[in-house]
Amino acid sequence: MKKVIDELDDVNSVWKELGLALGLTPGKLDDIERDERKQSDRMMATITLWLKGGGATWQKLISALSDKRVGEGALAKAIEKKIAN
Repeated sequence: MKKVIDELDDVNSVWKELGLALGLTPGKLDDIERDERKQSDRMMATITLWLKGGGATWQKLISALSDKRVGEGALAKAIEKKIAN
């Protein structure tokens, strides 16, 4: 999980959009928003919930980052390049 979080460290501000793109429900994301104060903690909780849900893959993360709501296509390409090597 640390590897995933390290890649997302600079995009904590889009934690909610990323959560939606990863298929998490708005209600779960509202719970995270209520329970966590810091953006970085919200991102960590979002990714943890996604990973625990099963079916998490690098490709799904790359696709979610590329989603227009998230707007992190450059990061998605960087991750894709790293995992290809």
